[in-house]
Amino acid sequence: MNPNPQRLAVAAMALLAASSLHADWKYAANRYDLRTATTTATGISPDGPLKATLTVQYSPAKNGALSIDFIVAGANQMKGFGFEAFEGPDAPAANRKLTRIVVEKPGTKPLTLPVKVAGWYLDDTFHFSANGKTSTPRMS
Repeated sequence: MNPNPQRLAVAAMALLAASSLHADWKYAANRYDLRTATTTATGISPDGPLKATLTVQYSPAKNGALSIDFIVAGANQMKGFGFEAFEGPDAPAANRKLTRIVVEKPGTKPLTLPVKVAGWYLDDTFHFSANGKTSTPRMS
C-alpha cells in the first residue's frame, strides 16, 4: 500500500489537538540538556479506536538534534494506512521528502529541518520516527 502522508498528518494533528485539550504533557530534561515532552491521546480512526503517543526530544546544543516519535497502538488492526511503506531502513517512504519541521521562536528566524520518516513494528504498535540535526546555536 502506498504511504498516505495526508492521512498521517491528519491523525497527528488530531492527536495534538486532543492532547492540548484533554491530556497532560510530561516534560523532562536530563543532565546533558536533552529536553523531552510526551503526551498520549485516544480517539477513533476509520478502522476503530486509536491510542497514540507523541514524544518530542530536543537538544539545544550547537550540534543538537530534534526527534519526533509517534507511536500508534493497535497498528495491526488498522488496514486503512500503509505502515509497511515506512518500515525499516530500506522502506519505500524512507527516501521520499514527506516531512519538514519548522521551529519558530518569537524574535528569531524560523528553523526548518528536513527529516526522513522511518518506522518499525513492536508487538501491536508501530513507531514512526523523524529526526534531524539542528546544527544551529542554542535556541533557548
